[in-house]
Amino acid sequence: MGAQALSTIGEGLDPVALDDIANREAVLDELQRVLNHSTFKDTKRLKRFLEYVVMETLDGRGARLKGYSLGIEVFDRADDFDPQGDTIVRVQAGQLRRRLDLYYAQDGRANPARILLPKGRYEPVFELRREVSKNEASTRPKLSPEAPADKLARPGILVPSIVDMSGDQGYNYFAEGLTSELVNALVQFRYLRVITGTPTVTPQDALSVYNAQFILSGSLRRAKDLIRVSINLIESQTGAHILSKTFDRECNPSNIFEIQEEIAAIVAAAVATRKGAVNRYNRRLNEGQTSNMAGYDALLKFFNMRAQYDEDYFKALIEEFDEVLEENPKFSSGWAAHSLLYSTIVGKGCFDSKSEDMMEAALRSARRAVSVHAENAFAYHASCIANYFAGNFEQYKKDAAMAISLNPNDYTTLLLYAQTCVCLGDYQEAKLYDEAAHRLIAIPAHWNVTVSHTLNLMEGQYDYACEQLSSLTPSSNAITIMVAIAAAGHAGGCEGLKTIMAELLEKDQDYAARTLMGFKRWHPCAEVFEKMRSGFEKAGFPNTPKA
Repeated sequence: MGAQALSTIGEGLDPVALDDIANREAVLDELQRVLNHSTFKDTKRLKRFLEYVVMETLDGRGARLKGYSLGIEVFDRADDFDPQGDTIVRVQAGQLRRRLDLYYAQDGRANPARILLPKGRYEPVFELRREVSKNEASTRPKLSPEAPADKLARPGILVPSIVDMSGDQGYNYFAEGLTSELVNALVQFRYLRVITGTPTVTPQDALSVYNAQFILSGSLRRAKDLIRVSINLIESQTGAHILSKTFDRECNPSNIFEIQEEIAAIVAAAVATRKGAVNRYNRRLNEGQTSNMAGYDALLKFFNMRAQYDEDYFKALIEEFDEVLEENPKFSSGWAAHSLLYSTIVGKGCFDSKSEDMMEAALRSARRAVSVHAENAFAYHASCIANYFAGNFEQYKKDAAMAISLNPNDYTTLLLYAQTCVCLGDYQEAKLYDEAAHRLIAIPAHWNVTVSHTLNLMEGQYDYACEQLSSLTPSSNAITIMVAIAAAGHAGGCEGLKTIMAELLEKDQDYAARTLMGFKRWHPCAEVFEKMRSGFEKAGFPNTPKA
């Protein structure tokens, strides 16, 4: 009987079969290393928690680890303990998970074994580092600024400890907790590397010692119950400030965790998402040239895709990923992007005669992305979309839940899931995830408001449409244009509608029929499709399909 280990950010780590005595001893040795490390200093309760769940799992009782039993056995609660009303187990599990993540991102990164506590469960998973042969070690690529092309190399972000500048050092614990939350949030973006360091690290050291292209530094100041957290993203080569954010919050013992998680979520979204500061900066830096990270270069091109479909661009990018993945079949994020390219083709209604082949290709690549890295949220995002377009709605829901659970700070996943919920007529679910996404985005782009505008369309609120149309062009997001046209049509038309209609029809006289038939690939419920279709009809578009 053994625990099913999950993939992690570690290199050369394999699942553990616990029926092997040597493996069991290795896990016990690792448990002692963790318990004796300074990360767990003065945390008797967390040590007891970790030791208990590890020993129960090693003895084959991991599946029985529940909130109730842990409350009684670890936290000395009475027999009438209610884990729903008393959240001590969930809170402490979160603290334990974050400390383990921080430990393995720093001093424990080269350990021969790892003990992990996945989100949503109390049963730990274990991994052992496999032995690396001399031949394998000699051929492994070295990650340095001057290294030759490495298709799996990723940009690095160094996260030094947040500096407590409050004077009496009374908020050191808050700064340490926030550092841990930032690391944990950033690590979920698997196409980036996250490294921790000391607060005094220089940009030159970040690049030469850690091979980190960016530094995410921060400081904390306090005035009574008001705290101010300042975060800066710095490019290591030049010392240029890429992003700065300041947060002022009223802090008390009851909301510390909430504030730490909120700040970390917003910063991670701004820094690491597909349209975030790191990828935007690298995209500008690499325009017209390639870096020493071929796989990441391909991802940048995927992240920078225009909303309007360009057949030649898609074909060229698919071929580029084909080449990268042939040489590096364990590139999970590459398989995810490969899948999403095919899903996008299907979702835009292109290559209709080959749509079944495209859909199969999307599903194959998504399955490969998940199998290569079972904790890569981007992989589940790809699988979610592929299964959605394939009509496998039960699996689509499961994959969406996994993607969001693994990385709740990737607002692109939240928004795309919300958009699919609108199409299926699940308006309440759509509102929930649309609001969650916009809590992470300060200034939404056009495509970021498509969900809310689609919901407005369905609720008969059309006021926004004419103003929005005045700022749209034929190259804007396709669904954004469609929703605005339909809403303007229901509103009785406007000058902006006439302008964009003329521009669209100049390029394609069959625009209405083609786009509405393409929209059917999004599996809209009858109510949503008819609202869209009738809006086009009222707008006066020729060749609009009849009801």
